[in-house]
Amino acid sequence: MKKGLTTIGIIAGLVILVIGSYFVSYRWLFPYLHNQTLKQFSEPLIGITPSPGIQKIDSISEVGQQSGNSDHCDYLAAQLLKTDLPKSEIEKYYRSNYKGKTELNFFWTDEPHKPGIGAVNPTNISTLDEWVNTKSKMTGANLIIYIFEEGLTSAFDYRCS
Repeated sequence: MKKGLTTIGIIAGLVILVIGSYFVSYRWLFPYLHNQTLKQFSEPLIGITPSPGIQKIDSISEVGQQSGNSDHCDYLAAQLLKTDLPKSEIEKYYRSNYKGKTELNFFWTDEPHKPGIGAVNPTNISTLDEWVNTKSKMTGANLIIYIFEEGLTSAFDYRCS
């Protein structure tokens, strides 16, 4: 009888250990690892100092589900800028100073965009909605420079499900 209870206790303990390990990983370990990856991902863009004539209004560096609706993590780094400099000059400056591997994107908020789904925020990155719809209008910002990688990792992170 003692042997049966011990076996049941060991099995129950293992089940609790496995469930506990998953919870700890989901809540702390994988978010920590994603944050380290995010830091390396975003630094090449966030670290660029705006040239004279460009005012940095805000920046963001975020991991989580930011587009679509499946179980995945997206990585985003962006700067919200205000400038009167020529478009070609700004884009040349940022392209020459950006040393990352992800495609650098420029979204000019004061330019007309195609009508239809996504017309207000053609980036389709929901995290940028507030910048596109509100903050750019309130601050006079007219440019969002961003890098975005979607679906890079599995969703072993509470922010990605």
